[in-house]
Amino acid sequence: MRSILILGTGNPMYGDDSVGYCLVRAMSKCSSFENARVEFIYKTSLTIADTSYLEGRDVIVIVDAGEGLDRDYQLYKVEADMLEGELLEQLSRPIDSHDVSPINIVSAAKSAGLLRGTVFLLLVKPEMLEFGAGLSEKAASRVLAALQGLCRAFREECRLNRGCAESLVGECIGNPLVDLK
Repeated sequence: MRSILILGTGNPMYGDDSVGYCLVRAMSKCSSFENARVEFIYKTSLTIADTSYLEGRDVIVIVDAGEGLDRDYQLYKVEADMLEGELLEQLSRPIDSHDVSPINIVSAAKSAGLLRGTVFLLLVKPEMLEFGAGLSEKAASRVLAALQGLCRAFREECRLNRGCAESLVGECIGNPLVDLK
């Protein structure tokens, strides 16, 4: 049985920065998987300590907002060359012990010998990043499209209850305090 981690990050207090948080929150409650152990984690920010979540997984999907996308969402397979040199600099941000990028987490886990599986980065295009705004309607529709696309990527393993997902993503619209844990 495959071990899958789906990790969403983003702060609901900053508008569409919450796309990863809202997507994984909905997926955790509205999907089921066959022949896989799936753990869903959604966090308002990532820290270097979060590398431990990646240890021993067969498949890892990290979901975050991705500014500058030319489409609503993009699923990238993280290749070894993405974790080195100039490309790493473009995809990451300076390391701060309280907030690191998904690529920084993957790079640190690789350096520590914790990665054994395949890593994917699912970026969802934000519409606006504004303090106190909650998720925008435009970003919510992108989150739903990305959620369906991610389930399709898992093929027969993933079953999504669309009505449930629409309801939970809808709770994020304009609500910066949605279900913070």
